[in-house]
Amino acid sequence: MPIRNPALAVAIAAVLAGCVATPPEPERRSELPEAYNTLTSRYIYVPPYTQQGAYATHTYNWYYGAGKGLTRYAAGGRVYDERYWQERHASLPQSHRDAMDSLPLARFNFEFDSTALTPDSQRQLASFLEGESLSGSVLVVGYTDHIGPESYNVPLSQRRADAIAQRLRQAWPNVRFLTEGNGTYPKLVNDTTDAARAANRRVEIFHLEADQ
Repeated sequence: MPIRNPALAVAIAAVLAGCVATPPEPERRSELPEAYNTLTSRYIYVPPYTQQGAYATHTYNWYYGAGKGLTRYAAGGRVYDERYWQERHASLPQSHRDAMDSLPLARFNFEFDSTALTPDSQRQLASFLEGESLSGSVLVVGYTDHIGPESYNVPLSQRRADAIAQRLRQAWPNVRFLTEGNGTYPKLVNDTTDAARAANRRVEIFHLEADQ
């Protein structure tokens, strides 16, 4: 029996034919909007491609963990959707992984929902600035406790890393400081007590490489 509704006929034909997707272009690194600058070392930007279905056409700008390939997306969506992704979904560059496998040069803790250091960590930072000698490249990594969504915690952890890096640059202007905001993970203390949360609200400083 013929289908008299043209719109229904088109929809059924599209469903039977399945979705047609234009494969993404070859992966490339790309400059991101300011909100994403912290992620450029860990995520690959795939130029937009189109996936057409029965009822709509969607354009995607995908991010995925570096080295995991197109079949292992960390998360995907439009670039300008203000989305953030958890550290455990992506691969760090080898130099960062190697550095973070070692003990940090220093660790400083923050007040809740703030870029202000605790009083103890303010004193520790002052001692670090007076007594330490830095050269080459240094990685400053920020974290939060488990309260709140990662969409909030990742940028908060980035602001914490940036705040400490700014203090360090004043003391060592010739050092290259890299910053990352990792949100909640990995936790330093895997617990939900007040003491654990206080310990997890931190930045850690790692030495990447010395001057040659």
